[in-house]
Amino acid sequence: LSHFSPLVYFGLLVSLAMFGGLIGNLVFLPLLIGWWDGRKERQSQTSAE
Repeated sequence: LSHFSPLVYFGLLVSLAMFGGLIGNLVFLPLLIGWWDGRKERQSQTSAE
C-alpha cells in the first residue's frame, strides 16, 4: 500500500463511492422501480373507474 496519505484517502473515498453505488443498484433501484410501477397501476385503476 501507499504511504502517501492523500492517495490513501482518495482510494478510500473511491472505494466508499463504489460501495455506495453498488448498494444503490442492488437495493434502492429495484425498490424504486417497484414503487413507481405500483403507483402507475393504482393511477390507471382509479382513472378507469
